[in-house]
Amino acid sequence: MPAIKTSYLPRYSPRPKATARSVSHVLGSGEHPAICPESPMPPVLNTTPSADIPIYHHSRLEPPPILQYTSSPHLAKTLVKTLEGDVVGLDVEYDSHTILSSGSYKPALLQLCDAKTVLLIQLKNGMDTALPKTVIQLLCNPNILKVGVGNHNDCANLIRAYRLQFRRNGSIVKQPKSFLELEDHARHVDPSLWSNHETHGLSGLSQTYLGKRLVKNCHNHKGGWMEELTQDQKDYAANDATSSLQIYLELMSRSNAMGKQLDMKKLCRPVDVAAVLRRAGHNGVKK
Repeated sequence: MPAIKTSYLPRYSPRPKATARSVSHVLGSGEHPAICPESPMPPVLNTTPSADIPIYHHSRLEPPPILQYTSSPHLAKTLVKTLEGDVVGLDVEYDSHTILSSGSYKPALLQLCDAKTVLLIQLKNGMDTALPKTVIQLLCNPNILKVGVGNHNDCANLIRAYRLQFRRNGSIVKQPKSFLELEDHARHVDPSLWSNHETHGLSGLSQTYLGKRLVKNCHNHKGGWMEELTQDQKDYAANDATSSLQIYLELMSRSNAMGKQLDMKKLCRPVDVAAVLRRAGHNGVKK
């Protein structure tokens, strides 16, 4: 995700976090368990420069998730099946040297995580032309929320890059569902906080709701995702996915503490496969 230059962001004092197990929800029901019995602190504007805020790192979570990195289609297929719960963090990194006809970069790395595991799936060795079946099933499962910032766009880019897995002979054969944009979620939970402020993407949400800042190294963001990943790249990718899940849990804890009942199905932006592919034209790949 892109770096931000803004030094000042709104901030509130986070309440005790919910866990993935405690946030058991039914999409569309609007019913959520009360996670925190106390009312949360009201949002306040914090003018602390971001450089003074602690750095977020997936290894400091308790317990830290196990990081699994693979470019093997068979192993990727198996690992995706191990993800637990009804919500996963999702992010995509891109190959800056390969551009789809739609003008977007070709997906190079898919990041998925639950509370225990973060998967880094490098999209090569056959996965550059076809995603593992379990990945498609996850993307299209209406009962599993996929949470992140810009994940609706990430989903559209996956559809363009793997169009034959979503549309065949003019018919839609697979329909991705339940993609929750965290910026939309934050605006519904704290409308007064964000009415006059932009969220500044994943970095801004992390700083505001987790009290931690994401390090957005420009070199990592721009490329090299099709090569063997360095430890810095693995950490960068894992931080994006896991922070997305942590922000979601914090937002759920906060909304439940305020007694808000959110219809998560309505919060999810619909993904129109046909419209995505129409905008992509023939969706060839140019290098």
